[in-house]
Amino acid sequence: MLRNIVNLTLPLVVVCVVAAIGLGLTYANVEGRIAEMERQEREEAGAAVLVPLGAEPEEDLELLQSLQEDFPDLIGVFKGIDDDGEVVGYAFVMETKGYNRLTAAVGVNGKCK
Repeated sequence: MLRNIVNLTLPLVVVCVVAAIGLGLTYANVEGRIAEMERQEREEAGAAVLVPLGAEPEEDLELLQSLQEDFPDLIGVFKGIDDDGEVVGYAFVMETKGYNRLTAAVGVNGKCK
């Protein structure tokens, strides 16, 4: 009886350990690419909102950190800088989780005080 349990359990444990190591190594190899793709997605969302204003998006990490405590779904804040170097608007990029990930950007025309 004990021999049957060991004969069934040992191969299962070996398969699980090999699979876990394989998944860990795979994630370690693609972690940087995933972060880069997420950064590009945030920038594209911010640009989609600010480019129609004639502004170049510039990420504002300080404002993002100050707002994330109250708005945990916020993943990016971009200032819209016009040709004169003035701030003409802001883009707030949010990500919600549900059945699938949804990334949305909301634009505000004007200056934050």
